Amino acid sequence: MRSALAVAVLLACGVAAADPIDAEYLRYHPRETGMWLDLGALWERVDPGNGEGYAGKLVHFAPHVMLNRSLYLGGEVEIGTITGTSAQVLARGAGTMQPIDPSVHGSLAAIKAVIGMRARAGMVTGGAELAAGMRHASLEDAMNVEITGVADKGIVEAHGRLDVWVSRAISIGALAGIDLFDSTNVMVGFDLGLHYEP
Repeated sequence: MRSALAVAVLLACGVAAADPIDAEYLRYHPRETGMWLDLGALWERVDPGNGEGYAGKLVHFAPHVMLNRSLYLGGEVEIGTITGTSAQVLARGAGTMQPIDPSVHGSLAAIKAVIGMRARAGMVTGGAELAAGMRHASLEDAMNVEITGVADKGIVEAHGRLDVWVSRAISIGALAGIDLFDSTNVMVGFDLGLHYEP
């Protein structure tokens, strides 16, 4: 009787140890509760308000909280630089004998609230987001003269994202978005996601 009980216990332990589903779940299954923090970089094509498009490079900081297994809320803070050339500078220098440097430079920042939904397929999740907030920009020419028309601006963006889960606590993702009211403003980027339970 004792030997039969010992064999049954060993068989049960062996089956549990050989079952790959639990190990795979624990390793790759995205967390369905709790919070996560995205840290990354963005590249943007942006009109800061003067009707011209410039290149922006920003760092991206975005905390999120899961409301259920698919719906989440969050925020985004982006800070960086903006560069390019300006037709306004060229027009201002038209008719002068001196060569005009059309290059411009400045700063770019945004703060946004985010609502999103995501779906899972194994170790990959895809998501759609709506982000709304304010963007601040400042822009100067090569002589550090302020470019006119640049102003703080409200933004509403649609985002798409794709994340690969390296573990239950870490994901690596790509993000793309467009301003719903100004198609000049587009962005792409990548994020490192750090996920944790409360």
